[in-house]
Amino acid sequence: MPLLLDGNVSRYLKSSLRAYYQGEIISIFDLHFDEVEDADIWKYAKENGFDILTKDSDFLDLAARFGAPPKVIFLQK
Repeated sequence: MPLLLDGNVSRYLKSSLRAYYQGEIISIFDLHFDEVEDADIWKYAKENGFDILTKDSDFLDLAARFGAPPKVIFLQK
């Protein structure tokens, strides 16, 4: 499953993740989505088969409301 990095996850993490993740990895910045609402990012991920990697709990709310796909990978300290 391709992985979409949310804006709060460094796009520079892509190179490190490639050592562990075989699928496509893109950032919302690659798509010029830096000014796009979370719901629109969710819709894009769902329509294009991406999972979302984020630190934003708003995506957990979207997952609870709409269910998968997309899957949300939530990073926290």
